[in-house]
This record gives sequence, structure tokens and C-alpha cells, in this order.
Amino acid sequence: MGLDRDRGETLKEILHQTTWHRAARYIQEQQGRWPAENRYDPEKRRYRDMPPSPLEVAREWRDYIADAILLKWDMKDSFILFPKDLRAAHRQTIRELQDRKDQRLARKMLPVLEEQKGFGWKAGGYLIRPPASAGEITADGHALHHCVGRYIESVAEGRTIILFVRKEDDPEEPLVTVEIAPESWSIQQARGKDNSAPPEEVKQFLKKWQRHLERVLKKRERKAG
Repeated sequence: MGLDRDRGETLKEILHQTTWHRAARYIQEQQGRWPAENRYDPEKRRYRDMPPSPLEVAREWRDYIADAILLKWDMKDSFILFPKDLRAAHRQTIRELQDRKDQRLARKMLPVLEEQKGFGWKAGGYLIRPPASAGEITADGHALHHCVGRYIESVAEGRTIILFVRKEDDPEEPLVTVEIAPESWSIQQARGKDNSAPPEEVKQFLKKWQRHLERVLKKRERKAG
């Protein structure tokens, strides 16, 4: 029942854009283009190389069409509605939508990061500071082999704060990434390379920074009051 409903909804969305005859012909063409994959054949009761089913192609096409509409592509253009390589076209729409999302988040994040500049500090050969951009958060995650890049949306929306700990004499080299709770400015986690715990010296530096931060926050509260 669920499969039938999914099939019906998928075809319904596709038929908003074209006729049943053209849709069936295009799905059949794409089936011939996709490589066969090793999958279970219930009729033969064994695994064998099989082409994708018409429903798999239809689902991919439906998702591609939805993406293309979001991108405001001209669906009356047959080259867009019936791309020669459906899978490649769908990968392109996914990339373009992700790029747009990244650009929106980057713009949204700028004023957030600007507000956090005042919380930077240095002592004992270490410094802590906010990222300069969304791209710098991603780069920090790549350099240290952890997942901080996934936090970009949360940072842009003010749900978390990401700060970098670096050595004063090597401020561009990623060392430790710190996540802070925005309500309390307490440290939620601090991670070095491969998600390792920070060295003891960095832990002590972070304790001193928190005491410094408490003083800064109290001064701000007094001014605001």
C-alpha cells in the first residue's frame, strides 16, 4: 500500500510538467543509461546485476524537478526538464542549492561573529578568538579532522558559539576548537586533532579565559543596567 501511494505521488508530481507518454519514454531512456547494480531479484531469488527500476528513476527525476523549480530554472525548456544525464543534472541542482544555502548562512553569520570579537583574549602563549567567517569554521574542521563544519547553521542562528584556540606565535595554525553555550558562555566541548582532548596547557588557558570572560560579562551587565 505504501509503495503504491509513493508511486502514485511520484508520477503525479512528474505529470505536472509533462505528458504520460513523454514521461514513460524518458524514464525508459534513463534506465538504459544508469549502470546496473548488484541487487536482490525476488523472482530469481538471488543477487544479480540489475538496472534501476522505473520507480527509482522516477523518484530521482521528481527530486531533480523539485530542485530545479527552487532554482527557478525554466521547466518549459526541454533540455532542463529532460536532461541527457539525469543523475549528473540532479547532482548539479544539489550543489547549487547547497552553495546558495552556504552563501545565505555566511551573510547571516557576519553580524554574529562581529558581536563576538570582544571575547578574544591572549595569555601565556595562547590566544582565543571567534572565526572570521563561515569558511574558516569549515577549514578548521578539515585541518583538525573533526565535524565543526556541521555547526555553521547553529552558529549563524545563535544556537551555539564556536571559538578557536591558537598559539600566539602561530595564530593561523588550527590547534583546538571550542564550543560555547550562548546562554551561559560555558564550555560545552573543546577538541583538538581527530577529536582529541586539548593539552593540559590549553585546558589551563581556557580556565583563565573563562575567569577573564566573567569579568567582561559583568562589566557589560553593569553598563546595560
